Amino acid sequence: MKRLLPLCLATIVCIPPAVAIDNAHFYRGNFFWGEPRFEREWLTSFDVEVGHGASLTSRNCNEKKTCLLNMYGPQNLLVIGAGIPLDDSIQDTILENANSLPGRGSFGLVQMGGKFSITEAVIDYKQNFVKGLFTQVNLPIRSLKINNIGIQDLSPTDGTFPDSTNQTWVNLLLTLGSITEHHNLCIGPSHTTGAGDLSWLIGWTCNYQETTFVDYIDATLKCGVLFPTGKAKNENQAFSLPTGYNKHWGIPVSFDASFGMWEWLTLGFNSGVLVFFPNTKTMRLKTDFAQNGFIKLGLGSARVYPGHIWHFGCYIKGDHFNEMFSYTFGYSYNRKHRDILFSCDQSAFPNAIINTDSMLASWIMHTFHFIFEADFAQEGHRYHPRLSFYINSPLGGRFIFNTTEGGADFGLDATWNY
Repeated sequence: MKRLLPLCLATIVCIPPAVAIDNAHFYRGNFFWGEPRFEREWLTSFDVEVGHGASLTSRNCNEKKTCLLNMYGPQNLLVIGAGIPLDDSIQDTILENANSLPGRGSFGLVQMGGKFSITEAVIDYKQNFVKGLFTQVNLPIRSLKINNIGIQDLSPTDGTFPDSTNQTWVNLLLTLGSITEHHNLCIGPSHTTGAGDLSWLIGWTCNYQETTFVDYIDATLKCGVLFPTGKAKNENQAFSLPTGYNKHWGIPVSFDASFGMWEWLTLGFNSGVLVFFPNTKTMRLKTDFAQNGFIKLGLGSARVYPGHIWHFGCYIKGDHFNEMFSYTFGYSYNRKHRDILFSCDQSAFPNAIINTDSMLASWIMHTFHFIFEADFAQEGHRYHPRLSFYINSPLGGRFIFNTTEGGADFGLDATWNY
């Protein structure tokens, strides 16, 4: 037992925060999903994780890099007024004239670029009870920005009608901001700051050491509720992002397992799913099959059935070199299935049209994780502080921003019995 105590303390201080709830998003590499929970009775763990990242690029449907706001492909501005009620204003007259122009190759298509940045903090609290039971509360706080927005005209310049010099097309480009504002839609920079979605879980963990071929085998199972405490997307801003999962309740379930070898090496994996419940929302909807991308003038109500998010990860960890430092290399696969909409007004927004929106499509992300940890635990002490630095970098994917995030975690474990 005397030999096990230092190992137990080492295990405690090397467990990073399992930010396994409001975690996977298309706009940045997800956090490392975490390791199995240590089984010690009445152990308390508290973490604050702070990070930042930025990107100018995204990945499109072919998993190729492109401009940030071009991940859904070029946008056809000629048809943004199709299918919506128009009035006699100058703005709507321009829309009507543009919609009457004949299509030709890339005429009317634009490519949009911008810069995305994120600063976030994650507060994570875990409390063990007895017989392997514990609870976890997790809350992220985020600041999301999209700025430096630019539009590149992809129309042909060969002098054949119609081309980039067509006056109706030129008028549309020059007055695009005024046109969208006429329909209560801003296409300027977006900045949202606020809490993400609060999660509360109940878990059971087991640390098995009665084995001869490895040092130990650990396993943790968690299930809980995700509360929609985050800010919703502002539907009057084309590039607005929600700070959580856009006001959907969820049920997160996850399983983590690992085994140790040679008293310094840990191999592990994790998997889980976040199941969402539907909600009725007022949102920007397509009104024509040819519409695509962020700019949509139609505003209506629909029942949203969000796709579930699945994750799987694996990692290798070197424990306590020089009795203090550890490092982890990990990989995560995250996939969100497509959203499905049911229109509340079939005459204005038919289901057959609104569900062709590529912004509803499934997204995939492959993420590389690196964590460098230092622990300051001392045998016989009640409090065990720790500090770690991390990098989460997307390796590839579909319909995602290429945002690498780096930061630090400040953690404290408290043992209340010996």
